[in-house]
Order: sequence, then C-alpha cells, then structure tokens
Amino acid sequence: MSGRSRQLAFGRAFKRVGAVTAQMDRAEYERLLLVRRQLPFDGRELPEATLADLEGARLRWYLQRATQERGIPADLAAPLAENLKRLGVAAERDGRLVLTTAALLLFGKQPQRFLPYTMVRIARFQGTTPLNFIDRLDCFGTLPEMIDEAERFIKRNTRVAAKITGFERREITEYPYPAVREAIANAVAHRDYDRADVEVRVSVFSDRIEVQSPGRLPAPLTLDTLGEEYALRNRQIA
Repeated sequence: MSGRSRQLAFGRAFKRVGAVTAQMDRAEYERLLLVRRQLPFDGRELPEATLADLEGARLRWYLQRATQERGIPADLAAPLAENLKRLGVAAERDGRLVLTTAALLLFGKQPQRFLPYTMVRIARFQGTTPLNFIDRLDCFGTLPEMIDEAERFIKRNTRVAAKITGFERREITEYPYPAVREAIANAVAHRDYDRADVEVRVSVFSDRIEVQSPGRLPAPLTLDTLGEEYALRNRQIA
C-alpha cells in the first residue's frame, strides 16, 4: 500500500499520509473526483446555472466573429441554447439546458458567482520586491473582460516615452503591450482551474512584470520538453 491513500467514511473524505489520517478539504476532494473521472475543467457542468446567467450579446458577438474568422458553424438566427450546444458548452439533461464552466467563463454575466477563484489579481509594487504596493486591482467578469481590464492596469502603471523624428512623434512603451496581453491571456486560458485555492496573479515591479498561472505543466510537458512537445489544457476556452 502506498504512503498516501484516500477513502470515504461517514460521508467525508479522508487521506492517509504515512501513519496519519486527515480529512480532505472540499477543494482537494473535488479535485480528486475530477481527476478520477478525467473530466476537463472547462467541460464540467454547472447544474445551478441557467441561460439567464449568460449575456446573449456576448454570445452573439462571439458567434459572428467565430463564423467569419475561424469558420465555426453557427446560425445567428437560431436560439441561443442551440448555438451553445453546437459549441459544446451546454447540453440537454432531463429536459433542461445545463451549462458548462466554459459557457460561464466566456459568456457569463457574473462568472465569479459560480466560480469565485477564476478572478485575476494584479498589483503594482514599489521597487523590485512584493512588499509595498502602489496600485492593485481584482479583475472579475468573463475571461476576455478580465484580460482587457488587466491590460488597462498594465498601461496605467508602466511608462511611455516619446521620440520625435522630424515632424513625427512615436511612443515607446516600457513593455510590448501585445506580448504582455498574450501572456495574461495564456495564463487565464491554460491555468489549472481544478485548483480552487489560488487565482491568476500579475505583479508589476519597477524592473519586470511577472504573470503567475496556477498549476503544473499539462502532461506530457516538462520543463525539459518545453518548445519541443505540445499539450493543451482547457480546449473549450483556449
């Protein structure tokens, strides 16, 4: 028997670590269930969410762009429920529409009402250490909304210089904003959402920007194979 084992007793989950038996917290137990079922987070259903929890305008905007730019089949005249099912972010269960986490994170009115840990926490620190902050912000909303809000924060808290050549004025930013935005987008799209104890964090220092995305590298990636192998986590929202 391994040094770590898990079991249920009296409706509660316990884990065995060496000679000690300890109760598992809810987040750890839910993570275990998801791993056992091999169910990706963005495909997990939220029976308590309804169509009223989605913003129809966001879905229609997404469908229009996805049809034009990515060739995703969609019928803009069809009911929202039908298009959600076509996208694979909703399903019929016992005669009612059940949404997935992907539907809430992409089109939800208040995704954090159901998934509170999916926020982005961002701060501008004084100097090069995370001791004293100058500005900070907790970003809520859909993934695109949080990415936009984080980008605005970065622009507000980094420097822009101007270079004039002849009659032309060119702005030189402290950081390449498109690259920073992509880093934040990758963090929220590919993070390990099974970890409900921590959020994506962005830290702005006087000499760098750090983006922290919860979770380990998705299998089969390792630090040694980065750039050589490819793996995708959260296919529905990536």
